[in-house]
Amino acid sequence: MHAADASKDVFLLTSPGVHINGLTIAGGESGVKLQNTSKCVVTNVFAQDNVRGVYLSYSTENEISNNNLANNDYGVYGDYASLNSISSNVATGERGSSAALGDGIFLNYGDSNTIARNNLSANHVFGISIYTSTRNIISNNTMSDNANVGVRLGPGSNNNTLTFNTIANNGQISQQASKNSDWRNSDRQGKR
Repeated sequence: MHAADASKDVFLLTSPGVHINGLTIAGGESGVKLQNTSKCVVTNVFAQDNVRGVYLSYSTENEISNNNLANNDYGVYGDYASLNSISSNVATGERGSSAALGDGIFLNYGDSNTIARNNLSANHVFGISIYTSTRNIISNNTMSDNANVGVRLGPGSNNNTLTFNTIANNGQISQQASKNSDWRNSDRQGKR
């Protein structure tokens, strides 16, 4: 499916419990936008050439898994999105634009999400960028060859746990915004 209007979302989910599986989505503001909803599943979706592959807006307890979200401006973008599972996705080659940085995953006010087994590499700026977000579990992800940083924890991003991630060959070393975030010895940082 290709967006008829590039300024609009291709799919907009506003009802709980909706499942999207196995679609190809291109050319919209968001490939799939979840707005004020919960318990939705987005899986096996191929989304490219969107501003956001998947957009979680004021949404909780959703599953975003096994998707190819490469070559958008952002792979997964979350605003006020908590208790979601974001796993086994590919969000690489996110290129950004004048209005977008180009992150594999970006969370703003997103608490208690699980981000696991994603490939968040070769993005224009960050693998994962988190702002004002707490208690997220970030594990077993690959964040390499990003132009700037593998993991960025911005202001107000306390008590996040990172374990067993591969973080290598990014433009800068990983940044820690707060001493309250739990960095385990199992995370590895490659050359700068």
